[in-house]
Amino acid sequence: MAGNREIRGVFRVCLAVVLPCVFSFSVPAVGIERHVPAQYATIQAAIDACDDGDIVTVADGVYSGPGNISLRIGPGAAGLPRGILLRSANGPESCVIDCTRPPGWTWSRGIAFNGGEDGTTVFRGFTVRNAWLNVGSGAAIMVSRSAPVIENCILENNTTGNSGGAIFCWNASPTIRDCTIRNNVATKVGGAIFCEESSAPSIIHCTITGNRAGGGATFGYGGAIHLEENSSAKIIGCEIANNRARIGGAIQCQRWSDGAAILDCLIRDNVADEGGGGIHCHEASPTIEGRMACPFSSVSTRGRPFSRIATSELVVPRSMPMIGSELMLFLLRGGQPPGLPRSG
Repeated sequence: MAGNREIRGVFRVCLAVVLPCVFSFSVPAVGIERHVPAQYATIQAAIDACDDGDIVTVADGVYSGPGNISLRIGPGAAGLPRGILLRSANGPESCVIDCTRPPGWTWSRGIAFNGGEDGTTVFRGFTVRNAWLNVGSGAAIMVSRSAPVIENCILENNTTGNSGGAIFCWNASPTIRDCTIRNNVATKVGGAIFCEESSAPSIIHCTITGNRAGGGATFGYGGAIHLEENSSAKIIGCEIANNRARIGGAIQCQRWSDGAAILDCLIRDNVADEGGGGIHCHEASPTIEGRMACPFSSVSTRGRPFSRIATSELVVPRSMPMIGSELMLFLLRGGQPPGLPRSG
């Protein structure tokens, strides 16, 4: 009997030591959900109150002015990056961040991710419109040395006097998914998206339309997307249409952006003032894989009509690099590189 009591006593001690450890590791911490405007008057106030893992839910409405534009996640209290889910309650059609400049402001942006955010930081379900930058890049969204997720957003009618009318990536690897990016303008390059300094964004299932690189009668590079300086974007399952630039009406790849890949995209009705109505490459060798349709990508040279592209869908062999002006010439002439079979 005494031996049994000793065993039971040892067992109780073990349970007292082990069970708290088990439950402390098996039950994850639950973040706090913070509501705008029910609990916080502005979006930035809710962000500033967040710890890692918190959620900010923004009710339907149009949000503008100080505290609702030029947003920034930034590090937490310990100076470390924090993961926050910043979301609208009912999607981008119902929740708008209107970045029209308040009186006295010389510029306005939607949101900046430059605090080392990773994929645990998510920006979901907003329309961002009317942002305006005089000299900076990325009017709607700027991502620097960070890798957030941007999904189910509408980025429209944003303008920069520099590059990246909607999004600018600098040494950044965001995931941009299920977004509509339309009617944005960059005076220099990347009417919708500009990536440089070894950026590696994933642009997935997005519709990118009506964007322009350039101002006045002279257009810049990459009406929709411009990649340079070792940037290796993966552009997957996107529709890129009705964009315009001086060179590279839809996409411009240059300066060692060899890791870029364009996969299963519809690229149509884009216009280049001088060359590459669909895609133009200079000192870059991106990969094109899967099925890419390039119907009717109008191009012109020096402001005069040059040719019309009327190709059927193309089945492009996997991992086929396009070097220098090879792909530009293919699009300009309305043909296809030797050996590429036509579908149908």
